[in-house]
Amino acid sequence: MAENTEWLRIAVYTTNPDYFAILKHILNGAGFSALLCDKKDLEEKLSVFGVAGIVLDGEVEDAVSICRLVKSRNASRALPLLAAIPNGNTELYMSLMREGADQCLVRPFWPPHLIAFLKSIDRAFGSQDNRSATTEASQLWPIKVDHSRKQAIVNGRTLHLGPIEFKILSHLLSDPGRVFSREDLIEKAWPPKVFVQPRTVDVHVGRLRRQLQTAIGRNVIRTARTSGYAIEFDLSQGDRTSTQM
Repeated sequence: MAENTEWLRIAVYTTNPDYFAILKHILNGAGFSALLCDKKDLEEKLSVFGVAGIVLDGEVEDAVSICRLVKSRNASRALPLLAAIPNGNTELYMSLMREGADQCLVRPFWPPHLIAFLKSIDRAFGSQDNRSATTEASQLWPIKVDHSRKQAIVNGRTLHLGPIEFKILSHLLSDPGRVFSREDLIEKAWPPKVFVQPRTVDVHVGRLRRQLQTAIGRNVIRTARTSGYAIEFDLSQGDRTSTQM
């Protein structure tokens, strides 16, 4: 691992000290720093200790409420959150995804899958998306995408997008009107070698669609049944494209 990533601190929310010890060993071995959090000190540690991401133990009783808390606060909603969930708990999986979890891994999982996700949260790792992206801002009315800051802005308002939603939006905007399959979006938005269920893509697109609809005033993401998704603008309503800023 590159030396300039060793400072990255990952918050681990769990009530199981043995599980924390296992995760700490995995994270330290990959150059990350693990920070144990519980419900009492989570918000303080997220704001004070420069946390770059969160690993949530899905076996804790309040996993869904913790995910909701993190993703509802302006100070922490952009932090990538990975939940490790018990095998076969489909209801928990869907609940966490609806509350904003960026990725769910089924326990027991292969450690490189966890590390691949964590690597993807920092530009220093040079993910496939970052290597090809321009550092300039680009705009497709009314959405401005700042690739260097990983921000999407609509009419001067910054959208609160997680890293997965930002990558999905960037990919959809790369060819407006084109229908991208779920497999296309998985390849562009998720780390390699991480298994992603198709419905996980649907959840992330749903979040992105709601934010865009609120900001723009209408739905601009079209669902192509059984095929995928496309972003479309109606030029007759004043939509227009502009070149790179």
